[in-house]
Amino acid sequence: GMADRTAVAVACALGATGALAVVIVAIYLTGWAPRWLLSLEARLFRSVKRRKQWSWDRVDERVFIGSLPRWPEQLAELRAHGVGAVLSLNETWELAVSAACVRDDCGMAMRQLPTADFFAPSQRDLVEAVAFIDRHARAGTGVYVHCNGGRGRSAVAVICYLIYARGETADSAFALVRAARRIANLRALCGLRTQWRAVRTFERELRAARAELARRGVDGHGLD
Repeated sequence: GMADRTAVAVACALGATGALAVVIVAIYLTGWAPRWLLSLEARLFRSVKRRKQWSWDRVDERVFIGSLPRWPEQLAELRAHGVGAVLSLNETWELAVSAACVRDDCGMAMRQLPTADFFAPSQRDLVEAVAFIDRHARAGTGVYVHCNGGRGRSAVAVICYLIYARGETADSAFALVRAARRIANLRALCGLRTQWRAVRTFERELRAARAELARRGVDGHGLD
């Protein structure tokens, strides 16, 4: 009867909803999905989150980490503290101040490595992020690394930079950044979070590359 058909329809709807929830959680944990799907999931999560307040913190003499700049005046605030380069891990749809504005109006070097919110940059992008930070820091220029809230994607990049530039372990670099800023607990879920796995992969591959270069008698500092 009608009641039976209604019950079946409700059960099917709940089943589909449950399956979708499982897929969303699986993508969140693994990051194994096409870039467009990661971006779509990030947009869905963002739609139910409040806008992050402007905030930033200093990790060391040259490296700063924080939230998404929304006004040129906020970039001017950073310039007053010695920042001359900006590394964004945001996708283009997230940006409030364009890369052209950062470069032309604010007079700062700018590099954008688009990464879906809640997920991790690719290993190639992490190498590029670390090289960008290192190049400007060595030249005496402050570098501002940001994503949306300055807690996840940007933290991954800064942690990897500390592993590379200071010889920190993943855990000690995480502790240094977390001491400077209230970042996400990347090591949660028994280390299964895609962002923490990206950090550990970077650490492992850097160690292996440096060991191979040392075996050949080559200086292993560069990232080229």
